[in-house]
Amino acid sequence: MGQVEAAAPEGHRIPRKTFAARFSLGERYGLNSEGDVSMQYILGIDLGGSSIKAVSVTPEGHLLAEANVPFVDRDREWAHKLRVLVGDFAKQHGAPAMSIGIAAPGLAARDGRSIAHLPGRLMGIEGLDWTEWLGSAQPIPVLNDAHAALLGE
Repeated sequence: MGQVEAAAPEGHRIPRKTFAARFSLGERYGLNSEGDVSMQYILGIDLGGSSIKAVSVTPEGHLLAEANVPFVDRDREWAHKLRVLVGDFAKQHGAPAMSIGIAAPGLAARDGRSIAHLPGRLMGIEGLDWTEWLGSAQPIPVLNDAHAALLGE
């Protein structure tokens, strides 16, 4: 499993265990004595063919943490690792994300809550309702990864 890493405001990658010791962000980012962030954050997830990339950001857009978790495309390993990863971010930040967005390969469903069509890989992704799978109180929008990349530009 990949480790969630805290990030300095400038975007440098910093191992979680050294985040509080190396940066005096205290009141600005709500760090507690263990160096974990207990604040509102937004989680962006990119599900690829062999890894899951995720970032957490403040509502203002400041990068807090990032992760890259490799997986083997069998037995829905990707789905289980993604659920664990969301839990890891919640533990690190002291709360569930206020909002989550997912980009994944395939044709997104009309309701934007799942992937409707992706033949031949990531078995089980078609029709998976991410809001239910991740137990989110808020609806989780799902976009085709290429469309998400275009929106990011």
